[in-house]
Parts: sequence; C-alpha cells; structure tokens
Amino acid sequence: MSSTQPYDDEELLKASALPPSKLVEELTRLVRQKADGESVLAAVSGGIDSMVAALVTIRALGERVHPVFIDTGFMREGEAGEVKSSFDLVSPRKLRVIDAKERFYASVKGIRDAEKKRLAFRETFYSVLRDLTHEMNVGLLVQGTIAPDWIETTGGIKTQHNVLRQLGIRTEEKFGFRLLEPLAYLYKDQVRALGEQLGLPQAFISRQPFPGPGLLVRVPGEVTRIKIDLLRAITAVVEEKMNGLGGSQWFAAIFDAANKRDQPLVSEADNWVFTQRVTGVKGDARVYGGLIGVGPSAKTSPREFDNKAYRLYMDANTLLREVLNTSDEFFRVCVRLAAKHDSPQGYSIVIRAVKTSDFMTADVLRPNFPTLKYLAEETLEIHPDIRDVYYDVTPKPPATIEYE
Repeated sequence: MSSTQPYDDEELLKASALPPSKLVEELTRLVRQKADGESVLAAVSGGIDSMVAALVTIRALGERVHPVFIDTGFMREGEAGEVKSSFDLVSPRKLRVIDAKERFYASVKGIRDAEKKRLAFRETFYSVLRDLTHEMNVGLLVQGTIAPDWIETTGGIKTQHNVLRQLGIRTEEKFGFRLLEPLAYLYKDQVRALGEQLGLPQAFISRQPFPGPGLLVRVPGEVTRIKIDLLRAITAVVEEKMNGLGGSQWFAAIFDAANKRDQPLVSEADNWVFTQRVTGVKGDARVYGGLIGVGPSAKTSPREFDNKAYRLYMDANTLLREVLNTSDEFFRVCVRLAAKHDSPQGYSIVIRAVKTSDFMTADVLRPNFPTLKYLAEETLEIHPDIRDVYYDVTPKPPATIEYE
C-alpha cells in the first residue's frame, strides 16, 4: 500500500486541495453520496478531527447520524462532560456518552509492551463500536482519521488506533460495519479551518490534541489505576500552567522512578535511567529505546540544585548531542528539575511541550526556567509518591511526541 494513498478515493483527494468554504460543501456532498441512504454511527473522541468529521456528516445526513463518545477511563479530568457540552452546543444531534471504563481497564491489564497496549485498546474500541452498531442497526461508522494518522501508521512510526482500512483490516468482515473517513487526506491546520467554517468555538478549535488512547500512552510500561488517577491530576495542573506559553501540545507522563546510572553518559550531573522503553523515530521507522534524565541529586543544596538544573536546561541542545553521539541505547533526554529523594521508590514525572505546524516534526518548547521550575515544584507536591520531575528536551525526530 502506498504511503501517500491510504485508499483509492480520488474525490476525497481532490477535495483536500479546496479552500475551507468550498471544502465544507464538497465534503458534505461526498458524505451524502458515500452514505448511500444508510444511517451512520459517528465516533467522537473529543479532539478536533473526530468533532469536525461528525459535524460534516450531520450536515450531510441530519437525523440519520448517531454521535457517540466512548469514555475509556483514560480521559482527562472532566473530559466526557466537556466534550458533550462543546458538541451539543453546535450540533442538532446530541452526543451520547458510553461508559466503557471497566472494559478498557480489563483489556490492557498486565500488558507492558507499548504496541500490544495500543493493539488491545484498538480491539476494545472497535468492539464497543461494533456492539453499538448492532444495537442501533447501523452499518456505517464515521471517524476523524486524518493524513498524519495513516502516514505514521503505514510508515511504521506508530500505530494510531483509528487506522484500520489502510492496514488492510476489513471492517465489514471483522466488525460488521463500513468505514467512512471524510478527512483522510487532510492535515491538522486544514481541519481547524474546517472547524471555523462549521461554527466551532475558537477555544475548542485551538484546543491542543489529545491522543485517541488518552492517558494510556502516557503511562509507559504496565498501566495501573493508581498511575492513571495520579496522571489525571498531574495533567490538569500541567495543562493549566503551560497554557498560553506558545506550545502546540503540552502534557505529562508517569514512569516508575528512574534509576541512577553508575557510569554516567553526561559528566556534568547525575544520570537517571528510566526502565520503561519509549518510542522514537529513526529514518522513516519507529524504534524503541531508552530515556535518560540528567540532573543533580536530591541531596544537593537547593541553590546548587537549581543552578545545575538551569545550566543543563539552557545547554539542552549540547546535552542531547552528547547523549546521541555517545550511546545507541538512548535517544530521548530530559532534565531533572525537582526531586524529593534519590531512592528507587515512587514515580518520576516527565513534562513535555512542543511546537509544530503539522505534528510530523516538532521542536521543543523552551519556556523560561523559573516558569518550568515553579511548575516542577508544584507537580512534585501533588502526591507523596512523586519522587522527581523532569522536562523532556528532545525534538521530533529523534523522539516521537508521545512516549508510546
């Protein structure tokens, strides 16, 4: 399968070159044509892509569309209510929220491997949708897959949960429904422009992306309810404090406490090795490798700790080059900003923020150090089991934006 053609749909491909006002009209026509009189289940995840896909479909088919939001248990605080309120504000068809938390928790329990977790999530997600299509006697599913989703998945960079058809998965046979993906040739900036045409509030259009599997991909290694609940609380703080700093996406991830490396790769400070593997990009392919933290011991005096962390942060590019040139084991680097202790108990939190226009590549957002330090200290105090806090200084590539 070509990496530039997810499937043979010349009409959608031609439509992708139109300006937003004409694109809305053409997609509406194409959805009406491709639905061929069928009723439709529209999967809304809470992001701009699925929201726009659902609204275009409702514009085309009206009451034949049944929009649903699946609460997987891996959502941010208040996510389900916020998404429903935003959607119902602009849609004549009200959003139905499906509580599937227990089903999703059970599906990933005990799985440590990143790819296996994504696949388990995908299988559960579409099994829930299959059950809903059977319940409603609907044979067509609309979802908000966009070009970067299938480009990265078919290119082996990461498995997006909403990429099926492009991998040769026949949804009619496996799940009992046809797929309709009206945005499959569009990029994020085009989808946002469509959102404006459809009347979405600017606050929602500019809302940062959130992965389909949610917080699941921000818990490298084994997922537990404790980790998810803790990360949910941390995410609320990080998203609020970093809003307005110029980032395209900003979030936190939770790891088991990193171990001190006896033979440091970087001599300027202590080195901290994360036991869970994380994802990166090498050439056009996804790779798994190590994340290493660099920063002072918790035993260091507060002033000296901050001075060392500041120097490392300000010289992050040199730090990254040194690690990449020294070891094939590590390709992601973070700077230790705050710590309670150095013993291998508890959790390490990594904050990540990037700037990008298309999410195919991304630069690291570089807030001023006092802002980051304040955020790290506040994060450290959220829970007694948080041992230390880091800031990821790795662009994409060699890293992916997310950790799994």
